[in-house]
Amino acid sequence: MTFATQLNPADVLVLGSARPVLGTAMLGDAFGTIKRATVTRTGEREEIKDDAQNLRLLLINNPGFQLALEVCFDADVTPPGLLDEIELPYVGVTGRVMEGVTLLWEEGGERGMSIPVSQWDSMEDAEAYRLKLDGTVELIPAP
Repeated sequence: MTFATQLNPADVLVLGSARPVLGTAMLGDAFGTIKRATVTRTGEREEIKDDAQNLRLLLINNPGFQLALEVCFDADVTPPGLLDEIELPYVGVTGRVMEGVTLLWEEGGERGMSIPVSQWDSMEDAEAYRLKLDGTVELIPAP
């Protein structure tokens, strides 16, 4: 395939193990467009000082990453569920979808989504659990 190749609307391009270029988002098998992504290194800073108020120790509790992802997909694409995994670009870690997924419908049939994602260094290989509406607990395996 070359840049001059034209695909029909019904054609499917399989990327295999290739990593799509920045600007491409994928939920399930649906491709969308990344409008904005912000990756932040997070932690809770605690400063311990001596009697003269000089800094003696600096602790960073709960270090991790947060991702604020804004994407556009066709209106029929289902948003990700709580604690679903999303790979954070540039930092090479997998985060979990947090509460607060927001949907926004735009002209032309595209639907915007704002997806908050968090990851904590201490839980990099930990499993997550989701409580279903019927009261059962669903295991979400570690990435």
